Amino acid sequence: MSPTGRSGNRNNWILGGRAALFAAMLSSGLLLTPLSLAQVRESARDWSGMSVYRSANSSAWSQKKGDRVVFFGDSITQGWDLDKSFPSAGYVNRGIGGQTTAQMLVRFRQDVIAINPQVVVILAGTNDIAENLGPTTLEEIENNLMSMVDIAERNGVRVVLSSILPAGQYPWRKEIQPIEKIVALNNWMAGYSSGRGLVYVDYFSAMQNDKHWMKGDLSPDGIHPNAAGYAVMRTLAEPAIFEALQPRRRTLGYPTSSISADASGKTIIIPDKRDLEYEKYHYAPAIRLGDTVIVSGIPAAGAGTYQDKIRRMFQRVAVTLQAAGAGMDDVVEIQTFHANSKDTAEFQKEFEEILAVHREFFASNYPAWTAIGNAVLLANGAAVEIRVVAVIGASKNVHTQRPSKPNE
Repeated sequence: MSPTGRSGNRNNWILGGRAALFAAMLSSGLLLTPLSLAQVRESARDWSGMSVYRSANSSAWSQKKGDRVVFFGDSITQGWDLDKSFPSAGYVNRGIGGQTTAQMLVRFRQDVIAINPQVVVILAGTNDIAENLGPTTLEEIENNLMSMVDIAERNGVRVVLSSILPAGQYPWRKEIQPIEKIVALNNWMAGYSSGRGLVYVDYFSAMQNDKHWMKGDLSPDGIHPNAAGYAVMRTLAEPAIFEALQPRRRTLGYPTSSISADASGKTIIIPDKRDLEYEKYHYAPAIRLGDTVIVSGIPAAGAGTYQDKIRRMFQRVAVTLQAAGAGMDDVVEIQTFHANSKDTAEFQKEFEEILAVHREFFASNYPAWTAIGNAVLLANGAAVEIRVVAVIGASKNVHTQRPSKPNE
């Protein structure tokens, strides 16, 4: 490794946290360089891997400002020779083999924020699904990823969130069947990225075979890419990084047209391809009054599962807000109207499904929410309709006020 820690190499730092994991990975040939007993003991003491890049991070080089991009992840990142894939770019590798998102979150400030990057490319989660540190739920993985995004954004670092690579079986944990969880987590990341205005790079679709396993010519073990695999990843990562380096987007959006209505300051917002709503049905997709944006009802309809419909609904909200100059983090109130529930018990069950998608778009600082059941909706086949109010800039200074606890 160079003094700056730029070039990736799958060296002898595998920090899964359990001796059994080390033994299993050794026996399966996943450690390209054998670990000594002293190194195993050191990795056990340094659970999060904070010592691996500490010296490189504290160098004079790390304090310089510039167009720095950090690749942050596990062994797939660590094994990526960035200098070869991106000549002269000077991209920084901060991958540590075997790590889960919990371990990465602990070292995120030291290994990413402290070296002043403009962009971080996060590739994480497969070792959680492999249960390197024990059983982990998808919600726990999602929470860790959202925390990394929150830390990055609060420090002005733009995020490229990467899909997990396809994997049909982990050689060191053959009893685990990971495909369903990998697909679910990738779908969540795609929706979450859309709602938060992140750049999402989909390695999975380009590298999977017809069984959703890694293509045989892209990996020696079905998990870690070979030179051909990294070549595919480079073609996808390069435009994603370029996009992230452009002037920052609040949310994912499309070209916008707007009509100034009168001198009072009301602006009618018409996102691209929604002129019909204004011209034929005589309503505005959204209205902006000063810093307040009011979004007309958007239905959850179309093909797919119930949650697919809900996710598209929130994505349309994000696009409409972007057209008005706002973001999902500026939302102060939502109202949802539900057509399918016949009683309170059904409504509560349906609400739990919506919550799972809601948290993809509202990671914290939740808006006010009124949910109204047993509604008849205008849109054919719609399960839910949502109305939103946002205040531009509301997310910049958020306070949570709770009642004071009485003295015991």
